[in-house]
Amino acid sequence: PAPRICIWECDGEAGDITCDIVAAPFRRSCSARMTMQPPAPFFRTMTPPPPRPQRVLEEEEEQQEARRPGKAIRKGHRSYGLMLNLQLGISYSVGKSSALPFKKLLASDFDPREKVWTRFPPEGSKLTPPHHSIDFRWKDYCPAVFRHLRKLFGVDPADYMLAICGNDTLRELASPGKSGSCFFITQDDRFMIKTVKKAEVKVLIRMLRSYYEHVRLHKSTLLTRFYGTHCIKQVGCPKVPHMVGLSTKRSERLTKPLL
Repeated sequence: PAPRICIWECDGEAGDITCDIVAAPFRRSCSARMTMQPPAPFFRTMTPPPPRPQRVLEEEEEQQEARRPGKAIRKGHRSYGLMLNLQLGISYSVGKSSALPFKKLLASDFDPREKVWTRFPPEGSKLTPPHHSIDFRWKDYCPAVFRHLRKLFGVDPADYMLAICGNDTLRELASPGKSGSCFFITQDDRFMIKTVKKAEVKVLIRMLRSYYEHVRLHKSTLLTRFYGTHCIKQVGCPKVPHMVGLSTKRSERLTKPLL
């Protein structure tokens, strides 16, 4: 490139003008300094922390489980067999109904005599899988109605089965009341199964039509959410536990501010 001519006025005598020629190499060096890029940042390699011992992880898991309500039902627990029966029955009932087309409810679906008995032998059958529990019979009350109720409450059948019948064990919470009822709570604290007396089941089934109509018209109702009613009859066991599936979460209306 051609050299640049710079002209300026001296401070000494007025009117004196001085000119000079700025060499091209000087301009190139200035231009080079102006366009010089900053050095690349220096990144230090971080060493990952060592893995935590398995014993420490197990202790933390036990401490976290101890802070949660109820006691985990594991092998050797007095309710372990009952939990297996419950999981098998729920998986069978919900899975079977989900495979059928969704149909409109009929008056016969609300009949108190509308119940389905299914036998679960340990070796399995054409309808049931083999299992490691004792032989038992499973009764499902008004299955079509409760299927509609679960849909009205926005409960996905797959989530319902996974929460109750998945790999995670249930937790048992004994009732402090005189009824002697037991509560089985899922690990995600979303669902609860309560043991009830046969007389209570009869009352629930008798009021089922009115309950369904109320839920259909008022989906944000504050009433208890019932997801199913069942009965387990174990071979050789005189006690026949009846169970109802409930929701453990309060309605969103309880947590939202009132306008």
